[in-house]
Amino acid sequence: MRTSIDKLAILAAPAAILTLGSLASAEAEAASYEVCVRAQVQNNDSELVGPTGISEDYWLTATTKEYPVRGVYLRITSAGSTVASGYTDSDTGCLSFTDSGNIVTDIQVSSISRIGTNYVRAHDGASTTNVEFPGTTYTTTFADTVLWENQTRTVTIPSSSNWNAFTTGGYSLWKVASVSGKAINMGFDNAGSSSWYDSSTSWITSNTHHIRINTGNSDRRRKFTVAHEIGHAISRLYYGANGGESPFSGGYVYTGSAPSSAGCTSAGLYSTSSAEFDSVGFKEGFANFYAARVFNDRDDDAGFTQFGTAHSMERFQSAALGNPQGGHIRNDCFPGSAPPHGVSSNEDWMRFYWDVYTMAESACGTPDVPFGEMLDIYADTRALSVADVDTWHISMTSAINDLPSFTSCEKETARAYIDWNAVGGTYHGY
Repeated sequence: MRTSIDKLAILAAPAAILTLGSLASAEAEAASYEVCVRAQVQNNDSELVGPTGISEDYWLTATTKEYPVRGVYLRITSAGSTVASGYTDSDTGCLSFTDSGNIVTDIQVSSISRIGTNYVRAHDGASTTNVEFPGTTYTTTFADTVLWENQTRTVTIPSSSNWNAFTTGGYSLWKVASVSGKAINMGFDNAGSSSWYDSSTSWITSNTHHIRINTGNSDRRRKFTVAHEIGHAISRLYYGANGGESPFSGGYVYTGSAPSSAGCTSAGLYSTSSAEFDSVGFKEGFANFYAARVFNDRDDDAGFTQFGTAHSMERFQSAALGNPQGGHIRNDCFPGSAPPHGVSSNEDWMRFYWDVYTMAESACGTPDVPFGEMLDIYADTRALSVADVDTWHISMTSAINDLPSFTSCEKETARAYIDWNAVGGTYHGY
């Protein structure tokens, strides 16, 4: 782990563990203590039901619930001296240490978490990206908190939009273990939630990425939005270089005749269902896929919500109507005719990624596809330096064909999923 990240973590000691105080005499018998941190979490995009009647599996937080703040940094002081400091366990949200006697303490929680060897840090620097670690972290202090010998004390951060987003970000890193030695800065500003703004990606070669969560709407309380931006950051950090990314928009103008209810027309910006060039679907579909993985089991139909609309990761329409070949783009946006070359929707892309990731072992007699191999598909496609906004599906097919970790059966199955979901607009013979 790079020194700059450890300094950022407010630690003068190594990342290994704690700073221990010496409040008791040397001959006193040491006792064990445990402090656990929880946060009140409530997300407006939870428990919404998609066309198949399926919702997500985890963090069902339409009402306020308490969740561990995983890996968060604590400083525990008593009478002005530090008793213990360090990161809570990323699985439990608890920090254990030894001292002696019942202690009256102040427990300060800072908005930086260590998940494995990765960090997520919420700061007050808004959209600042011209420094690697902008602003300062937020803190919540629990004053005059008594810690009893050999007991666990739980403190709970009250409902707060900033802490809500930060806790969600830590969970998103923890749930999808896929990279190491990375840091994500999370700022809050009255601008669109984004991971690609100003110089937010310019620190990638330093293993750091910036994301921004909008304060002007409810995005800090939209878990899929936070996880989506985390997904963008993780995929770019895994790729490990800046530049050569697919354009934000290829400027596609929908030419079909579907009713507005089909969602095929974008209003200036893309939507999950709007018809777009593949340059958009390639990366936005991947970030959606990442967010869906955070809150769903891989073995079930999964739920994903974006822009207030719930979607199934398995079907583009109700379960009763099945999931016919051609996805949303062919069946809804261009029924009865072929879409333009290299045009599909973000939801078709995200279902393609989900289909490959959840490829049944029985399909090829191989183990489940690791998430790291999905990142390989993303990174290997980008490495081909795709020049055109409508050919990303072709380059991705090439990347899959050359993926050394895939068997020939897995490659054939993945190509079939490209066709089935009409990634690229057409199927068979791009």
